[in-house]
Amino acid sequence: MPKNVGGAGGFYEGGVKRAYSMGGYTWLWLMDDDAEPAPNALEKLLEALDSLNLEEISAIASSVVEYNKINLYTRGGYLDFDNPFPLIQKPAPYEVYKHKVSEIDFASFVGILIHRDAISKIGFPKKEFFIYHDDVEYCIRLKQVGKIYLVPPGSVIKHKGL
Repeated sequence: MPKNVGGAGGFYEGGVKRAYSMGGYTWLWLMDDDAEPAPNALEKLLEALDSLNLEEISAIASSVVEYNKINLYTRGGYLDFDNPFPLIQKPAPYEVYKHKVSEIDFASFVGILIHRDAISKIGFPKKEFFIYHDDVEYCIRLKQVGKIYLVPPGSVIKHKGL
């Protein structure tokens, strides 16, 4: 990008808008430039799709690890609109990470696979967020048109920036 547009601007322009406009893709896999997917991360996401109803899915996400531990707090879980402090994002309980696939409310842009049909319905991420909460807001819109699933422990991405 010719200027610093933050992560939100990057996901808007390069991560989603540009890839979507190229066409020919059913799924777009988003991640930060400092994310390192396990060699089988995408394969595990695609395997999980085989057990789900594709017509009701907006997105499916990898587990994000920090120093070989699951980062429960900001990378995927549930939204609590009734108790939004200190964060509206609430981590998925540890038990969720023992299941092959679990429905969640949000996932970070570090390893989320988004269906093209969902993008056509809700549009692109909001670049105005610059760096924080763009992924949470986008997931709120994704949930309006389909479900979001987490695929632990099969699909894992290490986020080096953490």
